[in-house]
Amino acid sequence: MSLLIKYSFLLILPLLISACGKSNSELNRVAEVSCAIIKSTNLLQSSIRVKEVNEARTKLNLPPYLEGDKIILSSVKYNLCTSLILNETYVEKISLATQQEQDEIAAEKKRQAEIVAIETAKAEEERLLVDLMASGKKVYLARCEACHRPNGEGIPGVFPAIKGSDLALNDRPGHIDILLNGRTGTAMQAFAKKLTLSEIAAVITYQRNAWGNNTGDIVKASEVQTYASENQSRHFQKSSVEALQHEILSEKQVTMNIVRTGEDIYKSSCAACHSSGVLGAPKNQNAGDWGPRLAEKGKKGLWRNAIKGINAMPPMGVCGNCSEDDIMAAINYMIEGNL
Repeated sequence: MSLLIKYSFLLILPLLISACGKSNSELNRVAEVSCAIIKSTNLLQSSIRVKEVNEARTKLNLPPYLEGDKIILSSVKYNLCTSLILNETYVEKISLATQQEQDEIAAEKKRQAEIVAIETAKAEEERLLVDLMASGKKVYLARCEACHRPNGEGIPGVFPAIKGSDLALNDRPGHIDILLNGRTGTAMQAFAKKLTLSEIAAVITYQRNAWGNNTGDIVKASEVQTYASENQSRHFQKSSVEALQHEILSEKQVTMNIVRTGEDIYKSSCAACHSSGVLGAPKNQNAGDWGPRLAEKGKKGLWRNAIKGINAMPPMGVCGNCSEDDIMAAINYMIEGNL
């Protein structure tokens, strides 16, 4: 009896195993073999791949595959082939992988676009800097070179250097201001009405990048315009105060019967250039310098040049509180002995 039971169990064991189904390792092995075949058919007909999936599912007692070759190729691409054969929510997994890939592609396109934009902007700035340096140099040679010299080093004790100066290396607003409004009591005249906004921007850019200054700064006409507009009232008030101070000083001199002589004005405002002939300025009471000028233009012509400016000499020289009579007195002093 026991022998009969033993043989009966051996006969029904395969049926029990079949009924229980294949193990997970067996399922995966079948799926992996089919996936290897599918991957090797990338260049073959789609029907072969669909057939292979369905044959694998038949072996595994799974539902037939009915969704076409496109999803099969996607499953191979995203390494989800075994999930497709085993019918393990492969559609959701493929959809997620596809979205991730699209997001990565979009992010990479955005990154590349930003790189292109940065490189384009950099190239445009480099081109603009080259253009501004060229036009700024022309303005500098025409308007600034005489005092500040071709090398930007100025004349010590007379005209300040631009090369290596704090103004050119750091103080950008101050640099714009001095070009627009000049500097009272110095030879630095205002160029707001003598140069265009573009010319002022160009010459500032040139000064901030020439002679080794190399700040990389680019000053545009719009920046100069903005500064001029925002500071217009402040400079108007400053000019009004200076005019009032000059008027008070003049009245005080009259009240105290103080009259500045031509020699006084020469010593305070003219000697820096005219004592040694800086930049070709006629030297004080030097017949060789003043004689030919006096013969050519006469005294009135010399007065006019000094008042309106000529060559490197700005209008009214460097005397911020001189009247035209003061300037004429200074000229008369310097040409003594030539009359």
